[in-house]
Amino acid sequence: MAALTLSTGGLALLLAWRLSQAPSAAAALAGALVWLASALLAWRWWRAGASGVLQWDTQQWLLCGEGGDAVPCGAPEVCLDLQRLMLVRVRPQGRAAQWLWLQHRGPAQGWSALRRAVFAGGAQARAAAVPAPVMAPEGRT
Repeated sequence: MAALTLSTGGLALLLAWRLSQAPSAAAALAGALVWLASALLAWRWWRAGASGVLQWDTQQWLLCGEGGDAVPCGAPEVCLDLQRLMLVRVRPQGRAAQWLWLQHRGPAQGWSALRRAVFAGGAQARAAAVPAPVMAPEGRT
């Protein structure tokens, strides 16, 4: 979703620039090629994104992958909150920071408890033992 939004925004800016300044054909082609390359890189980044479950085990946050491996990570940092969808950044131990789209699945009270725990920074996390699915890119299993 984020890759699509960025790509669409970049295309809109490219078209606005083209209409406002009437650049040469070479400049317009170069702009289109830069947009295409950035759209492909954004798509590749999205496909390689994490999927699994972000979970609080009463002691620490865990990022549980699809293969069943659980990696401890620091408290999630909320970067964008859309009520039923959140963009968070986590720092798994021994790995680079990862950006995750958390989405609402299952009972509403579980999602509400997770949201409170994430925003509380762990102070109320002991009450939120409900896992949150990490959104996998569409078409990826």
